[in-house]
Amino acid sequence: MTRPLPPEGPVVIVGLGVLGGSVLRALRSRDPGRLVVGVDPDPLAAARALESGLLSTVDPSGDATLGDASVVVFAAPLSALPQFLAGPGAALPDHALLTDLVGLNAPVLNQVARAGFANRWVSGAPALVTPGTGFTMSNAALLDGVELRLSAAPEVPPAFRAQAEGFWRLVGAVPTWMDPREHDTQAAWAALLPQLVSNALAGALHAAAVPRTALSPEARRMVALAETRPERWSELLEAAAPATGTALTSVSRALNVVADLLARRQVDRIVEFMDRTQGWATEANSRGEESGGSQVTPGAGAAGTDPAPGSAEA
Repeated sequence: MTRPLPPEGPVVIVGLGVLGGSVLRALRSRDPGRLVVGVDPDPLAAARALESGLLSTVDPSGDATLGDASVVVFAAPLSALPQFLAGPGAALPDHALLTDLVGLNAPVLNQVARAGFANRWVSGAPALVTPGTGFTMSNAALLDGVELRLSAAPEVPPAFRAQAEGFWRLVGAVPTWMDPREHDTQAAWAALLPQLVSNALAGALHAAAVPRTALSPEARRMVALAETRPERWSELLEAAAPATGTALTSVSRALNVVADLLARRQVDRIVEFMDRTQGWATEANSRGEESGGSQVTPGAGAAGTDPAPGSAEA
């Protein structure tokens, strides 16, 4: 069951980059009468948001507006969360729903628990790669149909959980609930691992002096993630380092086995490996199409004990 937003009280968006700006645009298109306040210490980001005509007002620190908020959306980097909680966060009213779009749920919930907000914070991680950074890249439809993995501490009451679902549905997302550690491990395999593998492939091609124009369309899609600006991943990589390291080790092990088989000219075993992985990819893609959305399947190796599906060691 989902609940609509309370009729009174503004929605306060902390962080007016691509995600915060997209939430703002979606709110304005679907709940035009809602008072929306932006909080961002960056004067350039605040100015761009104000120039759009979508914000009711900008409060650089949040001190003047957080006390009246009905919903607070934290859309700033994870590194900014402790300062927010220790500073303007002290004014957060008891009735306000607190939620975020940081991307990794366990580190967020750990920090809010230490600050005393565990009983009303619902952390959210969207299953998407943003098209860029900054308010100018925001889009009212950015979250449309995107699975948003929600996590919360056990003490968060059903009313707050229902309100969180209702809010995120309002801006177009498809909320689902997930254990925070399970989500973050899956994110390491399903988001951080493909990103780093794409970077590694791009680096190898560059070192071999292979121009991008020589790549097939399929190969270009494989290196497309390498175009993502690295600063967007640095905090998430640090927070999810153990699981991401396990994932990279699994891929490295599989590639080493394939290289060894190739050196021994055991091409038939490599073809068997390719056939098994093709079967997994085809099956996963079919399930995703049938469900009408993206489906992340990290594979058995996510637990850090078994080879990934179709591993050359299997």
